[in-house]
Amino acid sequence: MKTIALCIAVSLAVGGAAFAAERANKAPSPTCETVAKMKADFSKGTRITPLNIAQFHFMEGVYVASPPPGPPPPADNAVLVQLKAVNLIIWMKSECALEMRPTQVSDKLVELLHSIKPVAGEASDAGDSKDELHL
Repeated sequence: MKTIALCIAVSLAVGGAAFAAERANKAPSPTCETVAKMKADFSKGTRITPLNIAQFHFMEGVYVASPPPGPPPPADNAVLVQLKAVNLIIWMKSECALEMRPTQVSDKLVELLHSIKPVAGEASDAGDSKDELHL
């Protein structure tokens, strides 16, 4: 009985690591909405700006405080999409957009986002126009 339990534990440990490694090396699934796909899907004149980590955490706080209050989205980053009359935060997990409704934000909140500078060690400032993706 102990031998069977040990075999099961070893196979789960080795198999789990193998499956995790396989998933890590795979390209995003075809249903994954990446920033590149967003860029292709949105109309000309749309700006897509990745949020820096400080901006991302600020938007998590805004999301949590917005009615109805709830837990933050299960995201690890986000992008700001600025269409002609609408500003949206699209929540991302790795390089894929989450399948949840984007958060609409006001022009004033966009101004606040652009005033938040990257934290030490971050490579770029998302508020700097050279880092924005223009369509």
